[in-house]
This record gives sequence, structure tokens and C-alpha cells, in this order.
Amino acid sequence: MRILNKHIGIVFVLFLLFSCGKDEYEIEYANGNPNPMAGNWVVWEFPKGEIGEQIYPPYSMTTALLPNNENYLVLDNLYNVKLRIKAEIRGDTGIYAYKTDQLEVINKGGFGVEKVTIDGYIQENFVLKDFLFRLALFSFPDMSFSIDDIDEVIFFRAGYYDEYDALVDSVMVMGYRKTGFEDVDYD
Repeated sequence: MRILNKHIGIVFVLFLLFSCGKDEYEIEYANGNPNPMAGNWVVWEFPKGEIGEQIYPPYSMTTALLPNNENYLVLDNLYNVKLRIKAEIRGDTGIYAYKTDQLEVINKGGFGVEKVTIDGYIQENFVLKDFLFRLALFSFPDMSFSIDDIDEVIFFRAGYYDEYDALVDSVMVMGYRKTGFEDVDYD
């Protein structure tokens, strides 16, 4: 009897293993970038919100979807001083924030900045793509990628405000997605 019960138990376990279909909670990963709004960017800032003679050196910036609300985007390392804010995603490519408080209290008030306003987009733009590629050629003499390697660009105007809502600085930010290139090309 014991041998029969043991065989029935083994057959039952094997039946369960082979009859189970795909778990409905199993994670499936998408190919490529999960969202065109999120990514790592090489950006340039232009003082006073316009292209002029003065240009700041490029730096890295990151965008990510807000974990608990996919209608918001977190922008990290604004102003190249680790400012982090959340901006509303408008439509397919727009980003907007109006005098939004910083998300990180560690750097709160750094450079006199308490609130940030941005208005811009993340999308393909052939005119900015060409302009940014020329900036990259000027900034990174040993580049190993071509203009065709640049897909999306990020573009926005930003206003930085103090605790009294007075404008501290305004800049225009432009950049291209860093994903897919060697990090050494940007340092």
C-alpha cells in the first residue's frame, strides 16, 4: 500500500508540474526602451533661456517615470547640481511643471533654488538633432557615433526660483539620449 501511495503522489506532482500553464503574474520584459520619456541624456544649458555666445559644458541628466503615477516624469540633476523635480507628462511628448518643489530635501535650497518651472518635450526633432550633433563634435573630440545614432532629443526652458518665488536663473536645456553609446564617449 505504501508503494502505491508513493507512486500516486509522484504521478500527482508530475501532473501538476506539466499541467500548469503560464503564470499570469509572470513578468514579461519589452524589447527596447520601455517608455520614450525615460532615459539618460547628455544635455547642454544655455543661459537666460536663449542660444547665445555663452554655452555651459555638457552634463548627464536622467528622466524616469514616477513609480506610483505614470503621468509624471522625474527629472534628475537639473542645473547640474542634483536638483530633482517631477513634471507632468502632457500628451505623448510634452513635459511641464510650474514652480514645483524639489523632491530631494538633501539639496533643498542649493544655489538659492527652491522651486523649478519647466516647459518642453522629448521627441524626434531633426533640426535639434543636427544642432546637438554639432555641439557633441565640439564638446567630445573622440566621438565614436554618427548623427544617425541620435534618435530622441530633450528640449525645455527652465526657470529656477528662490523661496520667495523670485527668479534666480533661467536656462534653455537641450540634449540627446545617451542610451546605446559607450559612457567613455561622454566624459
